[in-house]
Amino acid sequence: MTTIERIAQAVNDAIQAALGVSLLDMVVQLLATVILVIIVKKYFYQKIVAFLEKRRLLMEQERLDSEKAKAEALAYKEQTESTYQHLMAEQKDIIRKAKEKGEFERHEILSKAKAEASELQQTSMREIEHEREKVREAMRHEVIDLAARMASKIIEEELDETKYEQMMMDQLEGSKKS
Repeated sequence: MTTIERIAQAVNDAIQAALGVSLLDMVVQLLATVILVIIVKKYFYQKIVAFLEKRRLLMEQERLDSEKAKAEALAYKEQTESTYQHLMAEQKDIIRKAKEKGEFERHEILSKAKAEASELQQTSMREIEHEREKVREAMRHEVIDLAARMASKIIEEELDETKYEQMMMDQLEGSKKS
């Protein structure tokens, strides 16, 4: 055996010990794999590449669609937040206007009540003044009546001054009692 044959035998033994197959089996297996790869490349490679390209395009389209949906969701979220902020501002404005209206109505009611109270007070004061005038007028009439009665009695009796004063006192006491 020559050196080359010994080297080939040593390689064969090493491969068989390491992999559990002979060198001839390994070469046959490699040759079959190469033939299979050539057949697959010739007949199926374009179809596989086309399938993989379609799959890549489909995945890219799905990614773009998801980004578009995300952008739409963000836009919708911003719009919703904007609408919410707008509604909150409107709510605050409505509450502020309601408070202002309530305050205005309160002031209006108070001013009406004050005006009515003032009018009622003025009416009462006029009625009191009117009653005073009636009492004064009644007193004037009584004084005149009293003076007339006294004058008639003085004339009738021609009394002296002490009797006159006594009669005047009696008349005043009598008018106070009635």
